[in-house]
Amino acid sequence: MGQRLGITFMAYSPLGRGFLTGSIRSSADLETKDFRRTHPRFQEDNLRANLGLVDHLRSLAEARSDTAAQLALAWVLQQPWDIVPIVATRSSKHFKDLEEHPGLGSGGLHEVSAPAAPLTGRPSAAWMTTHPLE
Repeated sequence: MGQRLGITFMAYSPLGRGFLTGSIRSSADLETKDFRRTHPRFQEDNLRANLGLVDHLRSLAEARSDTAAQLALAWVLQQPWDIVPIVATRSSKHFKDLEEHPGLGSGGLHEVSAPAAPLTGRPSAAWMTTHPLE
């Protein structure tokens, strides 16, 4: 629909606030004052349930000699609509890693598009109204 209307979609936090990088394995990996500790996705039960999806993404990426973050961004950029991911990082090394991804190319798109299980811990409307973006 976005293409038909000439609309570009801005994908905020396409790496799931760092979740899709695979570097967050438990809430203990987050600093004490990290705002993600309040996000439903990073609550221990949801985090444990969703790690299977991250591990699946990581295995697909490793088979391509990519990182999970590179593959996730390549997937976003291969979608059939106009989409611009808004990616932020505190590390110039992470930025360079993302910048150097070889792209999704042919194949692999179906595997990334068909995760093993649905994501749990999506923020509710009530949570979003009590936790405004800073």
